[in-house]
Amino acid sequence: MEVQCVSVPARDAERARRLLAGSGLLVKGLKLVRAGSRVLIPVGDGEKAVSVLSREGIEAEVCTSEFPRYRRPSRLSTPVKSYSVYGDVAVFSYTAGIPLEDYVRAARILVEEHGYRAVYLKVGTEGPYRLPSLRLLWGQPGTEVTIKEYGLRIMLDISKAYYNVRLAGERRSVSESVNDGERVLDMFAGVGPFSLHIASLRRASVVAVDINPYAVYYMIANIKLNSRRLKGCITPVRGDSSRLSKILKPVFNRIIMNNPTMTPQFLGEACGISVKNAVIHYYRLHGSCEGAIKEALHEAPSWCGLQVDGCREVLEHSPTKRIYRIDLRRV
Repeated sequence: MEVQCVSVPARDAERARRLLAGSGLLVKGLKLVRAGSRVLIPVGDGEKAVSVLSREGIEAEVCTSEFPRYRRPSRLSTPVKSYSVYGDVAVFSYTAGIPLEDYVRAARILVEEHGYRAVYLKVGTEGPYRLPSLRLLWGQPGTEVTIKEYGLRIMLDISKAYYNVRLAGERRSVSESVNDGERVLDMFAGVGPFSLHIASLRRASVVAVDINPYAVYYMIANIKLNSRRLKGCITPVRGDSSRLSKILKPVFNRIIMNNPTMTPQFLGEACGISVKNAVIHYYRLHGSCEGAIKEALHEAPSWCGLQVDGCREVLEHSPTKRIYRIDLRRV
């Protein structure tokens, strides 16, 4: 069925989508459609949408079109209720007490009725890089996926590299705070999502470090995959972030430390390679912002002068703990 839409230049599509969502005009659950050099965005009122976008300097035209629906995580009518989605692959996390046949039945529903290519069960983590141990429940085998995030394409093998689908908004928020010309260190870069967001928005220089060779392989692939969208440059490095001061100079204006369970042991390295007034985005697992801030300041070396610019909750990790981002500044 055709619905009302607005047509905007592709370069403005993401900003237009956010403006329309904030104005309550975006039709949720439908994918945007590319039409040559333009993008079609489904809306409830085309004339109002054009007016909203025009005020923000975005050229738009009213249109009608058919739009495919998003496959979104949904509650299943089975004992297995929730799952994570990576492109066309869904993953259940094992919960003790739920029989394997319940997972298999739910996986079959996701493949045959929801259109996923494959469904896996995460039964634990293993190896030096703490990679997920996955068991195929239903569908076509294969753990390499491509995920779309704010117009970026991020490719990875979910059995060989870490990626959190719930951090897309957080990655965008941090990236929008970066200024042109900054030197940024992505200390635990994984397959590069933070770095890609920054380089797609700003003319910044990003050094992206990870110890996992599989993650660095996909990071390089993702830089090539998104090369036409990048304004800044990304330098991928396979290395141990606890030894960065031996290979990097103290030149960084901003450091991203997205490793909530291990950040304390690396804060000294971050201080040692950052310049005065640099911002350190320090992610910490804790029960409260206040407690996370207190521990972060306690964990910093005595010679590393830090002030707290802010703290925000990023994700719920468990009933008693959250992941917080503390914005620290070198003084």
